[in-house]
Amino acid sequence: MTSPLITTASLPANGAPQSQSVNFLARFAAFKPEFSRFAEDLRVPFDNNQAERDVRMAKTKQKISGTFRSLEHGQHFFLARTC
Repeated sequence: MTSPLITTASLPANGAPQSQSVNFLARFAAFKPEFSRFAEDLRVPFDNNQAERDVRMAKTKQKISGTFRSLEHGQHFFLARTC
């Protein structure tokens, strides 16, 4: 299965790489509704920074300790973070 960001439609017939701008335009054409969704639906944020911030502390905790010892410990950690 190929990545949706790299399509055979964006490659020339000889398979040589194209410029970044040509590849961007090909991806934009293929995913236009996703690119412009934030302009049509005001509930959708322009970027995903908040989503990344939401998982940063949990990921840092997981990296430092290796993992949560149990599901219950993980639930307590997230409950404490939301208060």
